[in-house]
Amino acid sequence: MKQQQHYSLESAIPFRIDPVEGAIYTTGPLDREQRGEWTLEVKAEDNGRFERRSNSTRLIVVVGDRNDNEPVILNDLYDVFIPQGLQKGDLVHCVRAADADQNDTLTLAIAPAVAGDSDPDESSGFFRIDQRNGAILAARSLEAKDFYRVTVTVADGGGHSSAATFNFYVGGGHGKFGKNFPRFEKPTRSEFVVKEGASSNPITTFRAAPPGRQFITKTKDDDYNSSHRDDNSSQDDVIRYAIACGDRWGAFRIHPSNGQLYATAKLDYELQNRFDLVISARFITPPTDSSQANGYHPQAGPIGGSSLPPLFAYTQVTILVEDLNDNAPIFDQVRRIFLHFATV
Repeated sequence: MKQQQHYSLESAIPFRIDPVEGAIYTTGPLDREQRGEWTLEVKAEDNGRFERRSNSTRLIVVVGDRNDNEPVILNDLYDVFIPQGLQKGDLVHCVRAADADQNDTLTLAIAPAVAGDSDPDESSGFFRIDQRNGAILAARSLEAKDFYRVTVTVADGGGHSSAATFNFYVGGGHGKFGKNFPRFEKPTRSEFVVKEGASSNPITTFRAAPPGRQFITKTKDDDYNSSHRDDNSSQDDVIRYAIACGDRWGAFRIHPSNGQLYATAKLDYELQNRFDLVISARFITPPTDSSQANGYHPQAGPIGGSSLPPLFAYTQVTILVEDLNDNAPIFDQVRRIFLHFATV
């Protein structure tokens, strides 16, 4: 005689099971951004007359993603100071965007001027944006004005979007800080080929100098205490390096003091074989009152003793991942061949 089974779940989670049919249901909405996977312990027990027997199995539930989140722009600074003399193609700033939805493709764009817009500072025609890494580039010479305003939009593949407006002050506005920007030793785009896999060796080292300093061959590279400067530079005048944009998945890191660039994870040619990064160098000076360094306002000036606004230099680097023969060939499909033999 066939015995009836009784099903149950052994943990308190947002699922329930029909004790007779064994069908599993959710007890409420699931959110992949909060938790993408659940492990269920399912128990089946019979109703034996003299002895009940049971068994358990493990069921893994993977929560599929739904495009239910808006992309966001992550930049901290929207009042940006840029050096004087920028020409067509020069890198102006970086936009970092993210979306909580899984594997969402983001599209960045410069918002065009709206017909009838009376804003005299709207400057969309002066800029373009690099889709590969979010870099804002000059579309023409930026010598015409000392202030530009531009709105950047980010959209995902599901119709969600958001925007942010950036104010660009050339030389800090009226050339106020034109001579205080750092500069890279090699400001043009560089390219490096690295083998796929994991490596603890630096890919390259970036060098930038504070304003008015000359590059020297001898450098000090002690961890977190290094900067590249000449003998006349102040101990308080330092350069801090960062990956400004282009590394959405966190595949790289840069030492903030000595500028060495590393891969943080195993690079896989089959997953992504090219990375276009933008590296920033920030010039940091001591505040006029070191106990109250809180920032700088474009019109009001120093806030809480900060002597200079954030001043950056940028350079671009392309990382190409070299393919290794690390995958065995596979047949694209299973073929069945029927052979008929005849005897004479």
